[in-house]
Amino acid sequence: MFLFIFTDENSIIMLKGIKNKEKQLTVMSNNRQLTEDNLPSFSYGHDTIWVKLEKSDIHPVCTVIRLQLKELLQLYYGLGLHPLVADYA
Repeated sequence: MFLFIFTDENSIIMLKGIKNKEKQLTVMSNNRQLTEDNLPSFSYGHDTIWVKLEKSDIHPVCTVIRLQLKELLQLYYGLGLHPLVADYA
C-alpha cells in the first residue's frame, strides 16, 4: 500500500484503523525504514500508527510512504474512542 502525503514541512501523520501487527513502513524519497523504535509511541485510539516525518523525508512535490503488511489488510471497525472514554460509551 502506498500513502501519498502533500506537505512541505515536518509533519506527524496518523494512520488509523490498521489492525495488522506486523508491518513495515518505508519513506520512498530517501529509503528510510520506519520501525517501532523510531516512530512516536503515543497511540491513543485503537490500532493507530503515528508517523513522524523529518525534513529529509519530505519530497518537494509529494512524499510517498510504502506500507508493507505480512498478511491481508485487517481493519478496525470499532468506535475509535480513547480507551478511557470507551469504558463509558
